[in-house]
Amino acid sequence: MMNKHRIPWLTVCAALLIAFSGLMSGCADGKAPDASLSPGQDQTNPQGGGAAHETPSVPAPSGQEEASNENEPDRSGKPDDQSAAEDADVERVIQSIDTGKGYHKKIELLKDGGKRVTITDPNGKATVRKIEYEGTISSVSGSEVTVQLEHGGEKTIEIPQHIIVDDETGQGFKIGTEIEWVVDPDGTIRKVQLDD
Repeated sequence: MMNKHRIPWLTVCAALLIAFSGLMSGCADGKAPDASLSPGQDQTNPQGGGAAHETPSVPAPSGQEEASNENEPDRSGKPDDQSAAEDADVERVIQSIDTGKGYHKKIELLKDGGKRVTITDPNGKATVRKIEYEGTISSVSGSEVTVQLEHGGEKTIEIPQHIIVDDETGQGFKIGTEIEWVVDPDGTIRKVQLDD
C-alpha cells in the first residue's frame, strides 16, 4: 500500500512531467531540422531555380563560424554599398529567397565567374557577404595560381601565406586539380579548398 505522504510528491512529479512534455512538444513542428540551415532559415526550395550542382554554401549557425572569418560582415569602414563585392558586374541572379524571420538570401552569378552570396537581416543590413569561386587549376607559379573558372573565364590569384589550404588531394597546387576559394567584400581571400 502507498504511503499517504508519497501521493502529493508523486502528483507534483507527474504534473511537472506533463508540463515539461507539453512545453517540449510545442517546440517541435513535426519536421526533422536540416542541420545545414542557418538560424531563421526555413527549408524552402529556391525560387527561380538554379541547377542542382549550384547548391550554395550556407553559413554556420551562430556561435559556430569558422576561424577564417569568411562569414563576418564587412568591417572595412566603407559604407555597405561601396565594398569590393558590390563593384562586380552581375550576369544573373541564381537564387533569391526569404529564409524566414525577415532574413533574405541572394546568390548572383558574376560576369567574372564568381558567385556573390549576400544574406540580409530584417533591417536590410548584410550579415553575410562573400564571393565564391571554383574551377580547375591551369597553371602554377609559386603562390600564383591560374584557374579556369567553372562559370567561364580564367582568373589568376595570389594565395596569401597566412591562409591554411584545405587540401583533400594531399598533393598541393597541381595542374588539373579542382580549387574553390572564398573572397571577402574587400577582395581578400579567406578560404581555399583543393578537391580531386
